[in-house]
Amino acid sequence: MPTHAIWGVWLYVVWAIAEGAIHYAGVFQPEQPDRRGAGLTWLLVAFKACVAYGFVDAAFLQRTTLPAWADPLTRAGAALVAVAIAVRVAARLTIGKNFSGYVQTYDRHRLVTRGVYSRVRHPAYTAYLGFLVGFPLCFGSWGALLVGLAIGTPALWRRIRVEEACLAKWFGDDYQAYRRRTKRLGRPTPDAPSKMPLSYKDAGVDLDVYQESMSRLPRLMRRTHTPRVLPLEGGFAGLFRLDFAGKLFARQYRDPVLVSCTDGVGTKLKVAQLAGRHDTVGVDLVAMCVNDALCCGAEPLFFLDYIAMGRDDPERLEQVVSGISDGCVQADSALLGGETAIMPDLYAEEDYDLAGFSVGVVERDRLIDGSKIGPGDVVLGVASSGLHSNGFSLVRKIVFDTAGLSCDDPVEECGGKTVAELLLEPTRIYVQPIGRVLGHYRKKQVVHGIAHITGGGLRENVERILPDGVSLKIDEGSWKVPPVFTWLQRLGSVDDAEMARVFNLGVGLALVVSEHFADSLQRQLAEQGLENWVIGRIE
Repeated sequence: MPTHAIWGVWLYVVWAIAEGAIHYAGVFQPEQPDRRGAGLTWLLVAFKACVAYGFVDAAFLQRTTLPAWADPLTRAGAALVAVAIAVRVAARLTIGKNFSGYVQTYDRHRLVTRGVYSRVRHPAYTAYLGFLVGFPLCFGSWGALLVGLAIGTPALWRRIRVEEACLAKWFGDDYQAYRRRTKRLGRPTPDAPSKMPLSYKDAGVDLDVYQESMSRLPRLMRRTHTPRVLPLEGGFAGLFRLDFAGKLFARQYRDPVLVSCTDGVGTKLKVAQLAGRHDTVGVDLVAMCVNDALCCGAEPLFFLDYIAMGRDDPERLEQVVSGISDGCVQADSALLGGETAIMPDLYAEEDYDLAGFSVGVVERDRLIDGSKIGPGDVVLGVASSGLHSNGFSLVRKIVFDTAGLSCDDPVEECGGKTVAELLLEPTRIYVQPIGRVLGHYRKKQVVHGIAHITGGGLRENVERILPDGVSLKIDEGSWKVPPVFTWLQRLGSVDDAEMARVFNLGVGLALVVSEHFADSLQRQLAEQGLENWVIGRIE
C-alpha cells in the first residue's frame, strides 16, 4: 500500500476520534438537551474504525494493492460513497446554521423539513450507512463490511432513536406529523397526503399564535386615540375625523393640506435583535416619519405601521408595538391601524422589518416649504438624542466587526453606558416642542425652513430645502458633538468628511429662521428643553 494511503488510514482514525469528542462536548450541538444523546456519537467512532479496518485489512492482511476500477464491486462501493457524500452535503446546505448536519433545527425554533429532509428524515445517518457499506466494497474487504454492519448498525439505530426523542420533545405534534410523512431512512409514504393534509402551520404560520399576537395590540392602540378617531370594530380600515366635533377644540381649518410621510428604521433593527430589546425601535419608527412631516409645519394626525416577521412571536411583536404606541403618544398622533405579516421563507426566523406611515395636516398659508428662505437667515441646530436611526450599517461594522464588542460591553468615554444602550437610544421626536414654538407666531412666519437631519448629514439635508440663488454656510465647531460620535470615529478610524456625511453629529433638526427672531426662537427652544445653537447662515 502506498505510504500516503497508510497515513490516510491513521488520519481517518484520528478524525473519527476527534469528531466523537467534539460531538460529546456539544460544540456543534449546543441545543442538545440530553448530553447522553450527544455522548452516543462515540459509538459512531466504531463506524469509522471499521472503515479504517477495511483499509488496513486490504493493505496488510490480504497484501493486495488498491482495487482496480474495472472491478464491479469497486464501482458499486464508489457509487455508494458518492451518494453518501451528496446526501451529507445536501443535509449541511439545508441546515445552514448547524454545521454538524445532525439535528434538524434552527436554534430549536423550527423543524426543518425542506430540501433533502423532505425525502430523507435522517440524511446524515443515511450517509453513514453508505460510507459503512461503500468503503469496504471499494477495497474488497468482506471482513470490514461484516464487522462494520455488526457494530455500526446497532449504534446507528440507537443514535437515531435518541435524536428522535429530542426532536419529539422540542417540536411535539409538528415532528410527529413530519414522521408520518416520511419513512425512517427513505422516501415519503405514498398515502401521506390523504392521511396528513398540510396546514398553514406546516408552512411556518401558526394562526393560533397569530391570534394571540393580535389580542395584545388593541390596548396599545387605544391609548393613542383622540376623539377624532371613529370606532370601527372589526373593520378593514381606520377612520379619522379631520376636525373635532365640538367647537371647544375645533381647529376650524380654512384651507387644509394633508401631508404624508413613510420611513423605516433600517439596520438598527439588527442591533435590537442582538440586544434582545425591541421597544425602542418602535419609537424610532414613529420619529422618522413624524419628524419629516414636521418639516412642512404639519400637525401629525394618525400613524400606520407595517411589521414583517420571519416567525410569529407574540412577545416580540408586543414590544415593538409598545414602542410605536409610546412614539405616537409623544407625537400626539393616533395609532390608527397596521399590518403584521408572517413570511417564514422571505425572512430568517429572528429577522423582522418595520415600515411606518404618517399623515398630518397644515394650513396652506402656514406651510413651510423653504420658499421664504433668503440671504441673512440664521440656521439653528437642535440637539439630537444620539445616533437616531441612520448610518447603522457603518455603526455595526465598526462596533461589532472591527472592534469586536458585544451589546453588554460598557463604554467608559460615554459615561459607562453599554453598547446596546448607546446604539438603541431612541430617535428624538420634535413634534410637541417645535409645534409650540411654531404656534407662538400666529401672524408672522418666522421659521422659513426645517430640515430633519437623517442620512446624508447636516449639509445635504439643509441644502435640499434651499431655493435657488442662496447657499449654506456652516460654522464648524459651533455645536457640541456627543461622545458617541467621537467614540465611533476613533474605533473605526473614520475621517471627518465621512462622519459628517453619514451621521447627524449631534444635530437632529435644523431650523432656518429670520435673523430678527433668532434669539427669541433660541430662548423658546431652550424653554421647551431643546438644547440648540446657531450653527450657520444663509448667503
